[in-house]
Amino acid sequence: MSENNALRNTVVGTVVGGLILSLIQWLTGLLTPVSNWLKETVVKLWAVILIQVAVPVWLIAILVAASATLLLRYRNVLFQRREEIKRIPTPIHSAAKQALNDKEKKILVFHAEMEIGYVMTASEVATEFKIHREEAQYYLDQLQDRGYIQKTSEADTGEDGFQLTKNGRSYLVENKLLTEMTVPDIPNLSREAQTLLKEASHDPNGIIFRLSTFGGPHIQTNKKKFGGEGDPRIRAIWEGALEELENEHLIIDKNYKKEVFEVTRKGYEIAELINP
Repeated sequence: MSENNALRNTVVGTVVGGLILSLIQWLTGLLTPVSNWLKETVVKLWAVILIQVAVPVWLIAILVAASATLLLRYRNVLFQRREEIKRIPTPIHSAAKQALNDKEKKILVFHAEMEIGYVMTASEVATEFKIHREEAQYYLDQLQDRGYIQKTSEADTGEDGFQLTKNGRSYLVENKLLTEMTVPDIPNLSREAQTLLKEASHDPNGIIFRLSTFGGPHIQTNKKKFGGEGDPRIRAIWEGALEELENEHLIIDKNYKKEVFEVTRKGYEIAELINP
């Protein structure tokens, strides 16, 4: 009896095992396409993620980095520009430009009362007003910045020389610090003499040449020619203008041959006052 039971159990186990193995094989065959499909789907899904998500993210990152670099450079440029703007002098408004303190007014009046052609230095101002030379130089620089005096040349002492400008005299007259009677008289010059003096004052070297060429004699200054048209009457007019300037000591004969003339200090002073 026991042997029959053992045999039966063996047969049943074999049959069940075969069925289970067959079921596993069937399931494997059934799941293989599903597995392959899943693999393909996952690959495609990653490809889609890479194309639609990862690539845009990288592009955005590149754009952000580029923008940050440009902003940094722009910031540096703005900073440099701001520093440059700080170094640019602030324009003085007309009201502020005319505002002078008492010391500066007295210095202007002191200069205006001198003879035409007078060159003022910081040492002379310091002596006259009993102040330190550095303080005097500060006042002169302030007046120069406002256009009331101008630096002309070095004085005999080696210091910078300053002369009163037309604007400086106008300021004194308008503010009743200097009457019209105390303004130095302008010599009675012809229009041609005034024009010649004005041009010579603008010449880099302040020189007037009286030349004789194949085209005829003519006068030249500041790269401009006068009286060289060949007309004797016109030439005589400009020769007379040159003589006027010399007689008024506005120019001097440099080589004593009446060929090279130089504008004097008085000449520069008068040139500031005339408007031919």
